[in-house]
Amino acid sequence: MELIENLKKADPKAIARILTIVENESEEAKEFIEKISPFVGKSYVIGFTGPLGSGKSTLIEGVSLKLAERGYTIGILAIDPSSPFSGGAFLGDRIRMQKINLRDEIFIRSISTRGIQGGLSPTIGNMIRVMDAAGKDFVIIETVGTGQDEVDVAKMVDTCIIVTMPGLGDEIQVIKAGLIEIGDIFVVNKADQLGADMMVSYFRSVLEGSPNRNGWIPPVVETVAVKEQGIDRLVDILLSHKEFLEKKGLLSLKRRQRLQLEILNIIKSKLIFLIEQQLLSSKDFEAYLDKAISRKQNPYQCAEKLLSLLIKMLLQEEDNEGKKD
Repeated sequence: MELIENLKKADPKAIARILTIVENESEEAKEFIEKISPFVGKSYVIGFTGPLGSGKSTLIEGVSLKLAERGYTIGILAIDPSSPFSGGAFLGDRIRMQKINLRDEIFIRSISTRGIQGGLSPTIGNMIRVMDAAGKDFVIIETVGTGQDEVDVAKMVDTCIIVTMPGLGDEIQVIKAGLIEIGDIFVVNKADQLGADMMVSYFRSVLEGSPNRNGWIPPVVETVAVKEQGIDRLVDILLSHKEFLEKKGLLSLKRRQRLQLEILNIIKSKLIFLIEQQLLSSKDFEAYLDKAISRKQNPYQCAEKLLSLLIKMLLQEEDNEGKKD
């Protein structure tokens, strides 16, 4: 309870320790999440995604500092690629964002994707809760930055910011990735480079014809993050989007959908684990594996047969339970 109390006081050591426990998904993590649940639901969650090299880290640093100057507290979850050896994060974002380490209002944590596709860590939902319980007004998520595999971030945030830059062929990348549909704000960073004006015009024309978002037309913001140009305007637009969602009643709807998705994902994860345990302990699995190895049946046929057997086993267990009752 002392650790929870220190977390509620935004003590950096308590935040770091509980984040580590939650990221490791230990039994202790479940206990902590249960205890902090009454204190969550206030943080506004922002996602930054886009191709590698577009300057997301510098942009997040600038936005965080501007928000801190306006009196807000910020938690940053910078999702780095996983180490192929330890599975941990490479910590690149924490190294790049040096200025924020001097601000007490800002807490940054690098976390690993652990090889999960979609640009997010599997524990991201609970890590957001930890930042929320620590009283952070804003929680910022930075995805890995592969450009075409990061639409999942939109399902976990209130405002999704797509970061691009001239010279990377981002027009095609963004359309292929489906990021046009998920972005609430588009940023053309490094806007002092050749081709930036053309890129801004292109995105504005595409976004004007994009699906209706309850009256919100995603703006395109030009920034030069390393020179702190355009950051104030980006923060203004971000706060405007927050206000828009609140006035329209869309923020509560987004959060309901987010919880729905999270609950379903937890159920899927547990079901997959139970199915694997059930099948791997079955003699039938070994028998069909032998058939696949000897090429008497292909893996798809084996999977179909095993699925039928699994359904029969589950129905049999349910029938037995019913008879006991």
